[in-house]
Amino acid sequence: MGGKVMNISELLSNPRRSIIGLSIPMVVTLLISMVNNVADAMWVSGLGADALAAIGFVTPLFIIIIALGTGISAGVNSSVARFIGAGKFEDAGNSSVHGIILSIVISIILPVVVILFLKPIIVLMGGASVIDLAYSYGFWIMVGSFTLIVSNIFSGIYRSENMGTKATVPLAISAALNIIIDPIFIYTFNLGVGGAAIATVLANLIGLLIFIYWTYAKNVNHLNMRTYKRSKLIYKDIISVGFPASMEQILMSVFAMIVNIILVMVAGTVSVAIFTTVWRLVNIGIMVPVGIGTGSISVFGALYGAKKFDTIKDTFKFTHIIGFLGCLIMGVILAIFSKQLAILFGGAGLNAEISNMTILLSWVVVFSSLSIISGSVLQSFGKGNLSLYFTFFRMIILTLVFMFLLISLKALGVYYGIILAFLVGGVIEIIFVYKYVNSLGKYLN
Repeated sequence: MGGKVMNISELLSNPRRSIIGLSIPMVVTLLISMVNNVADAMWVSGLGADALAAIGFVTPLFIIIIALGTGISAGVNSSVARFIGAGKFEDAGNSSVHGIILSIVISIILPVVVILFLKPIIVLMGGASVIDLAYSYGFWIMVGSFTLIVSNIFSGIYRSENMGTKATVPLAISAALNIIIDPIFIYTFNLGVGGAAIATVLANLIGLLIFIYWTYAKNVNHLNMRTYKRSKLIYKDIISVGFPASMEQILMSVFAMIVNIILVMVAGTVSVAIFTTVWRLVNIGIMVPVGIGTGSISVFGALYGAKKFDTIKDTFKFTHIIGFLGCLIMGVILAIFSKQLAILFGGAGLNAEISNMTILLSWVVVFSSLSIISGSVLQSFGKGNLSLYFTFFRMIILTLVFMFLLISLKALGVYYGIILAFLVGGVIEIIFVYKYVNSLGKYLN
């Protein structure tokens, strides 16, 4: 028990070390997940264009459900960390249980609704020609969505207790296992596109079972998660962070849709194909600040709960420095290896354009740390709405403003607009959060 308490106390006594310890495994897991997504597409592509298209129609719906689950995870992480920082371990354990209950409810209600209306939705999206394939994949991926949603909740709880490795190992195992068993279910068992979904669900189930075993059989975590005292305030606290965090992820999809529409208007459909590939590469680079930001929620939440405001100020600067350096390194890597990445991910005749645009949008990766880490800090304080407002301002308002100002440059104007939106939006957000952090001791509510 003493070692477990030390893990928690280190959040307060050595926040820099804790952030690094939580961030590294989180970044690794996110990168593995990105590779996992690519592997899924690779295996399914062997079934033909229709199978790949079928997954494409289902994926946005699945992303929305997972976004809601991931948002709840951020809410739980923030709530538990603040209770731990305040020394309220019983409330922290109770908050964990509240989060698990919320995730189960979400993973039952939403998938059922989606499954009931899945075929009409796919038809509305233009997928009538692949309706059977899409339903085969969508049914199983929706049924098994609880495996990933609940796993993310457990991961958030473990991060709150400064157990970064245990928070990420089950997720990494799931991702790696999916890569291995995908072809077995698709081709060996001859289950086709539905087999890809079943493989994903089973892989995620293994990860969830590991979390459950550790928590309820081995008692590896410090918090008591066997008791439940219903609290409307705890549910409200989790949702106040979780819902905005979910909406931020959904805004990412809206952002991509807006960019695609404008690109078609100014440069044609080929430009969309280029952007889709380039943005996938950019998202790999962005996993660094996302991982650091996710890891930092536990630390800042604990410091906030303990009212260690001077330490928050110092840790805020440190987190932004390592986040920016990490993004700078990833941006440079993307630029240097843009030609090789274009060949790996691109299409015939588009490799040169993909390479050039990857170099250009590597600046988005560099600037992304400003807003992503600042947003995570706000979430850790329970200020999820503020983080959402900044995300909307950056990804929708500023993006549209700059793209239209530069519309005469056609596709290049769209790309420059995105870069400027991330730079200006990030600078505004970091200035605001910096001032907020420096006011904590005076105006804390």
